Amino acid sequence: MLKELERQIETDTPEAYVARQLRRVQEEEEEEQVLRSAAFKRKIPELYGHRCAITGLQVSSDRPASLIDACHIAPWADSFDDTISNGIALCPNMHRAFDRGLVGIASDMTVLVAADLRETESAYAIRPFAGRRLMLPVNERFHPAAENLAKHRERFGL
Repeated sequence: MLKELERQIETDTPEAYVARQLRRVQEEEEEEQVLRSAAFKRKIPELYGHRCAITGLQVSSDRPASLIDACHIAPWADSFDDTISNGIALCPNMHRAFDRGLVGIASDMTVLVAADLRETESAYAIRPFAGRRLMLPVNERFHPAAENLAKHRERFGL
């Protein structure tokens, strides 16, 4: 089941995938929800080489632990979209900043930072990434959808 869901999020058009999810959402079993989420969380980091698209952070270990998140561009609760084009691999800090509109992605695939972001000087600061080009999968088919990124910018006024 997990492999089938991974295939769907990789190959389905967002419209076909969302239509399928809308049909299933009311009758979906808890196990299927967990598998759907697991497929997205596994596939997005894999396509980005387990590297944060903004910072480049890549951590590996002999332990089965990943520090790179699969981030939905359009929230799943609003879009029901678990396709590759609605995902981006981010480290936890950038994931939280993205979800809260503190960072976004410009149409030229560079990092935007909210004008009202205030932070202390730190090796972990967000503002130094402003204007930096994203590290995207080699295959353009796996890049974030421009329309999803535009909706994110609009939602947060970026």
